[in-house]
Amino acid sequence: MTCHNDSQKTRLNIDAWSASNPSIGSGHDPRSSENGLLAIFAGSVERASQAKWLDPKRPLINKTYLHILWQVVPLPPIEQMPHTLAIQLDAFIHKTLLPLWTQLEFLGHEHKHNLAVQLVDDIARNALKNSDHDHIASWLLYYLCPQLPVFPIPTLDKRLQPSLSYAQHHSSTRLKLIRTLLFIQGSTPSAVYGDKSEKDFINRIILASDWWQRHILLHNLSPQKL
Repeated sequence: MTCHNDSQKTRLNIDAWSASNPSIGSGHDPRSSENGLLAIFAGSVERASQAKWLDPKRPLINKTYLHILWQVVPLPPIEQMPHTLAIQLDAFIHKTLLPLWTQLEFLGHEHKHNLAVQLVDDIARNALKNSDHDHIASWLLYYLCPQLPVFPIPTLDKRLQPSLSYAQHHSSTRLKLIRTLLFIQGSTPSAVYGDKSEKDFINRIILASDWWQRHILLHNLSPQKL
């Protein structure tokens, strides 16, 4: 691993940050970019927290947003219909996430890690209705809650290791991040998609957390280099 190569990888990530995913629709939907996914997931919760959007008949994360996430990752099909999952995820957001939302940035380091593991399990059991879907739950929380140190489980990893739990994955990937953090520091992107509230929130969280470093680790570092 060289600093030059890692700088190139960081630059590629920044360049791709606002790029629409070519596999979604006509390939020009900004919601399918990394910036867009944070805006439609975490940004929606931020607006709800500010009481700018609270409609009990309209889930914060609708089935269109879920469809985009499923295609971008990509994630495997599940038992629930998208509308049903949107309702169940909405219940999790209002019951569990929103009451914690304004505190999340200020929690202690270990508290954040423990809470990330707990909430992934909560989504898997209560929204996805299957604890074996913790890899899917990890992707949902990754974009819903960038304040917490969530490490999504790649679908291929779960397929190759069906018994891999999120808690195990979190612990091992956390160590990988610590070992590689020195090599993946550098510039962070600025939000270009979303309304002012969403962009301000995303910019603040990316600067204050390690979400961007976790993103680079997730997308660029092969297991052999870790």
